[in-house]
Amino acid sequence: MLLHTKQAEDVHESYCINSIQRHIDLVELVRRYVHGESDAPSNWPFTCHSDCWFAKWLHGKAGSQVTEISSIDKVCASCEEFNEEVAQAMLLVKMGNRVAAKEKIQPGARFYSASERYQDELVGVHLQYL
Repeated sequence: MLLHTKQAEDVHESYCINSIQRHIDLVELVRRYVHGESDAPSNWPFTCHSDCWFAKWLHGKAGSQVTEISSIDKVCASCEEFNEEVAQAMLLVKMGNRVAAKEKIQPGARFYSASERYQDELVGVHLQYL
């Protein structure tokens, strides 16, 4: 077991839950932007960044003990794929092609499959290191 105290387990669980919740919020933000219901934030995250809860966990004390790199790589790969889809959808909106942007984020599109994979991989890491 990676974490040995109840407090450390709670912190680990908090990072996983916060990572998933932040991602779900981001999916909704993208949907609202593409559908013209909101403006895009000026500090839109397209890559791993300092506000990412998973990155905070990974680069923190608990993450320094990670031994299974392939599970981390899977999380990061699905995150990168998701962010590529976000960037493309946003670019399509900026180019005035909201119809194509909406198609990009339809259920079943790569946007959602990457999102689901990211969440599944986060849960896998959570279970592996809890």
